[in-house]
Amino acid sequence: MMEYKLNILEDEFADELGLPICKKCLQPRYYLSKEDNICVRAACECQSKQFEIQRDNEIAKCNQQKLQALREYSLMGKKYFNCTFENSTINEINKVVYEKCQKYTEHAKIMCENGLGLYIFGPNGSGKTHLLACICNRLIEFGYRCYFTNFFEIFKAIKQANYMKDISESEFLNKINEVDFLFIDDLGKEFLAREVGQNSAKWLEEKVFDVINKRYNAKLPIIFSGNYSIQELGTVLDLDRSILERINEISARCLYLTGQNFRKNLQQSNSELLKKLGI
Repeated sequence: MMEYKLNILEDEFADELGLPICKKCLQPRYYLSKEDNICVRAACECQSKQFEIQRDNEIAKCNQQKLQALREYSLMGKKYFNCTFENSTINEINKVVYEKCQKYTEHAKIMCENGLGLYIFGPNGSGKTHLLACICNRLIEFGYRCYFTNFFEIFKAIKQANYMKDISESEFLNKINEVDFLFIDDLGKEFLAREVGQNSAKWLEEKVFDVINKRYNAKLPIIFSGNYSIQELGTVLDLDRSILERINEISARCLYLTGQNFRKNLQQSNSELLKKLGI
């Protein structure tokens, strides 16, 4: 009889050929081919399951790292990292808007390919930023690159770019167009004090149009939030018609979000916590 030699480990015992058997599942831990005269170690049933678990854990860890990288790339504040449709306060008043936004994310591929965004508006405290964060987080989970910002931050970055040698204004604007979905929060607030400086207001309008128009021409979606309807951006803030037309064309739906003042509720909840702590 031909002899095959393999070391026997502590969690194994030897069969009649002196080859390793798993003590746990009683399956052989070798592959034997008498025709080819080979005998090599092979995984038993419980080892194979363990390897699968390790592989799945490594894949999950890798996916989590990719997810974290996309979240950090989005520049969305940590405050909103955990905002999801599942943990949102949804009631009869805001239910329809949340359902439409969820549907939007479910058809993200079509939205992205056709450059279709959203325009969500409503009063202060209605949860517009939270809803934008829910959309952004869901799209990030799907692997899309997102950029979550407002025009105050964009203006600041543009001004910095004009004074920096390593990146120009055009390069910065091109960077904005690299992402699949651009989120612009609180559209309109940057124009509230426009009467203070007409030259500055004109510059703001030019940059707003430039950012929106570049993504419009590239068929890349923008998801806006603001206190004003698109019509009110013109009647109340007197924004240039070209900007309004671009916003209207790039927005697949204009959704009015209203309901309880979540900001006031959060302040009340924080106040009660501080009282309990004696602060």
